[in-house]
Formats: sequence, C-alpha cells, structure tokens
Amino acid sequence: MKQARVGMTLDEFKRAALESIRGNARAEHAIWYLNIKKFRFINESYGYEFGDLILKEFENYLVQRISSRGICANLGDDRFVVCVSQGSYESDAASAAFEELYREMNLLLASHGLEQAVDIAAGVYFLTPEDVEARDIDYLIDQANAAHRRAREQGGSHVIFFDYAYAEKIRRANMIEVDLGNAIAAGEIEVWMQPLLDFVKGEVVAAEALARWNHAKLGRISPAEFIPVLESAGKIGQLTQTREELNRRLGEITKELEDLAYPEMVGWTLVHRLYGEGIVEQQNDAVLTIRYGDTERRQKLPAVLTGGTASTDNTDAMEMCARVESLEKERTSIESKLKLNWHGLDALLNPQPHSRRSRV
Repeated sequence: MKQARVGMTLDEFKRAALESIRGNARAEHAIWYLNIKKFRFINESYGYEFGDLILKEFENYLVQRISSRGICANLGDDRFVVCVSQGSYESDAASAAFEELYREMNLLLASHGLEQAVDIAAGVYFLTPEDVEARDIDYLIDQANAAHRRAREQGGSHVIFFDYAYAEKIRRANMIEVDLGNAIAAGEIEVWMQPLLDFVKGEVVAAEALARWNHAKLGRISPAEFIPVLESAGKIGQLTQTREELNRRLGEITKELEDLAYPEMVGWTLVHRLYGEGIVEQQNDAVLTIRYGDTERRQKLPAVLTGGTASTDNTDAMEMCARVESLEKERTSIESKLKLNWHGLDALLNPQPHSRRSRV
C-alpha cells in the first residue's frame, strides 16, 4: 500500500485504496470512518484557528500511526476515512487500536491547551473476499459510515463494527418508509377488525381497527416492525386517518375540482417537448385537439401541461393544471384507502344470532 501522507485528497485516497485492495487480495483490509464528536463546540469555544490546528494534529496522528500499513484522507471538517491492512481485520485488535487512539489524541490535544476531552466516533468495515472485485470504493466507505452513524448515537467515544443483520434491519426500515404510499394504493394494507365484547350483555359493542401489511417484496410485516418505523418517520398519520376524515377530505377535493374550470384555450400555442409547436384548434372541456404541423392530436388536460410534456406562456393555466393534478392524485390516494380490505367489519355491523353457553 502507498505510504500515508498528510493532505491526501478523497479522490487520491479512493484510487490508492482500490489499488491496494485489488493488488493484494490476500491481505485483509478494513475501512475506518472516524469523526470528532461535537467539534462545533471546539470551534465556538477556542476559535476556528485552534479548530484547524486540532484537525491537522488528528490527521498527523493518523498518518504516523498507520504508516505504511494504510492511507487516510480528511473528508471535510471533522470526518476522516482510513484504509488499513495487515491484521487490522481482527476486531479485538481494532478495538484496542481505537482505545489507544482516543487516549493518545487527548493527551496530544491537551498539550495544545484543550481543556476538555475529545470524543471520537468510529465505524469499521472489514472487507470480505466478495468486496475485492465486486465492490467499488464508495460502497466500502458507505458501509463504514453506516457503522459510524451508530457509533455517533452512543454517548462518549465508541467504535462500532459493521453488522450485516443491522444493515438488513435498516434496509427493511427504509423500504417500509418509502413504500407506504404505494402500498396503500395497491391495497397491501389491510384493516382487521378486532371485536370488543361486553361480557355482561354478551354482545359486540365496538371494534378496534388493526392494520396488517402484506408487502409485495417483504411479505407479511408485523405491526411491531412497521408501526415504529412510520412513527419515527412522521408518517403514521397516513394509517390512522378515520373513514370520516377521509370522506370529508374527499368531499372537499370533489368540490374544489368542480369549481376549477379549464380556460378556453382554442387558438393558444403550445410547445410540446416531442412534437414542437402546436395550435389548439378545438376544446371539449379537458380534451384538446392540437395541430402539430400536419399532425392532429387529441390530448387531455391537465396531463399535457404537467410533468414537462408541454408548456404555454399562460402561467395561470399552468398553475391551474398543476393544482388539478395534485388534487386528483390526492383523491386517488384517499379512494384507495377507503377501499382497504376491512376484514371482519361486515360481521361486526351485521352480527349473527348467537347463544350463550352455560358454565359447567
């Protein structure tokens, strides 16, 4: 591996790291992602000049420590990335190295007048044989950074090693958060009605609506998994809206759409991204007949004026069409929610006669 040096740029680091990893596939490699925690406090308390000195000392220490076994680069501000080899893959050795880094760095910084101990967060990714040829360097840095983010969440100084199980948990959480809107529209979210019984009367007096998700790719997802994710992302309201609220909003959208009248556009010039300039020859409410040269095409509002398909100089028409499209999308989403499979609801609303059993 190339000799570590101060001032290596990120591009230089990536090239040198990849060259070392692929040029010496038998050697074990690790990517470290390090961060000086609460560095803003140092800048604000001691000044930016002192803060720059701390960063230089930190980089100098890393260069001296890894020597010919690795390389490092400053990613900007208080973040550093390191690629090392020769035994660095052992987690116990890596933990010991981190403890030594923390101790020696704080002794060094104290000699410069820093009165408060500096906490360091580090994430480490140990390369697998598959990483040598199949992965690019950005992927490897991202894996180390994923572990680093977990370390930052801890109090004090911590080093965290990349965990595939945790990464899979994060991947699933991201899919759950991103896919919620499509899942509602696709009918993947089902509402199961759990009856509440009055044991004195022996009757169903109410029901609790429980959401169940049959994800297209992940299969059935437990509420214990997806509800905390949606709560954390601030999206739980998309599941907890009542049918009354949805119907009320649907009525508001319908009323607004009825009040929005398309302008009379006959004679207008439209510029289509594929067909070029065209003239509106006829209009039947939302359907326009447009002539592009020798070709006559029928196109519908608002789609023709939204999404970059075509444009006109009339900004009011463009804004009105954008508003119509937004309302129609919201209406479609609400209608999808109202069509959810409310398992057990009919049985609760239309209970069958039942008999009480005597206790023996």
